[in-house]
Amino acid sequence: MRRSGWIIIAATGCAGALISCSGDSGPEAGDGARAGRLHFEREGRGAARLVAAPARATYCASDSSLVIVAVDREWTGGVAMRTPWPLTGPRPFTVRSGLEGIGTASLALRSMEDSVGPALVAVSGTVRMEAAATPTGRLDVVVEASDGSPVRVSGTFRAVPITAGCAGDRPPR
Repeated sequence: MRRSGWIIIAATGCAGALISCSGDSGPEAGDGARAGRLHFEREGRGAARLVAAPARATYCASDSSLVIVAVDREWTGGVAMRTPWPLTGPRPFTVRSGLEGIGTASLALRSMEDSVGPALVAVSGTVRMEAAATPTGRLDVVVEASDGSPVRVSGTFRAVPITAGCAGDRPPR
């Protein structure tokens, strides 16, 4: 089955990042390690794959925001980070429910079946990004479920294609 999807995630200072993920967005063996993909999993009791799909990234130089988004058959997900790009070395990001200064990140997930309910937003955790030509890294976060209980989510993103995210920006190197 093939499916296309659109998601908009607004980054600080930018009008937003509009990402299209199309084609085969379904899970495949080893999704977490494939290039150009974002993979999120619920950990612990009720462990499950949430997102395993092609991902795209945008970078807005004017506010140092990097946004990575993926649309799957069942979930959409994204992580936004405040950082200069390209990275000169590995970098940890502190996860908050919203973007703050350089070195912070935010993450959100939404079920494709529930477009009315609130998104799952990370309230704490860490994103670790490698110094690579394209966004590559790991994350371990806690999101708040609709009943207020904490849910641990881990994930990876690897060699995600990146484009300019704000008007007037040059394509990232």
